[in-house]
Amino acid sequence: MLWKFVRALRICEYHYNASDLVGRFWHYGSVIVNGHAKIGKNCQFHGNNCVGNKGVLDEAAPRLGDNVEIGVGAKIIGDIYIADGVKIGANAVVVKSCYNKGATLVGIPALEVRK
Repeated sequence: MLWKFVRALRICEYHYNASDLVGRFWHYGSVIVNGHAKIGKNCQFHGNNCVGNKGVLDEAAPRLGDNVEIGVGAKIIGDIYIADGVKIGANAVVVKSCYNKGATLVGIPALEVRK
């Protein structure tokens, strides 16, 4: 029964927000996005994610570039910027900006993996 509600809610949100601005959600689970966050095109959320501020009452929220992929359970917190094409690993906690396009971030706190 719950999945029917979640599906209906996502369809409703899609049509309410905009045709091209909603990211892709690959799994069921909560995805919390701060109202002041900026999400780029084709971002992928894999479930149980949080994109929010540090709990203060200002508008400082994350800004994600295009084609960012966020693994299961990953959190992006604070007034930070994530560049285009960045991949964030499962359960990573990102608290610092990443300006390197195509980087991979993993760990708590998240650090860039060297190739």
